[in-house]
Amino acid sequence: MGVNDRIESTSIIIEDKVPLHERVSVVKERISEWTDKLEENFDREKDEVRLNRYEKKGDKYFYQYIIVRGVNTLKRNLERANQSR
Repeated sequence: MGVNDRIESTSIIIEDKVPLHERVSVVKERISEWTDKLEENFDREKDEVRLNRYEKKGDKYFYQYIIVRGVNTLKRNLERANQSR
């Protein structure tokens, strides 16, 4: 990463009394809202959202997600390189 690069991330905090299926729904909704509001458009064909950190502290779950740009492009380039060998 260069000096001017910034990490695109979001943190989501959910109380532990929320059932797992509801936590999954809440996280999915918040990630969708977040990716819709990014300064640089989120390209679902090329970019990925990844769980960077997960922690349970007391009665709360903490999730941190990051954007990894151009992942599918990198995968395609690796596949092409492997095919040409």
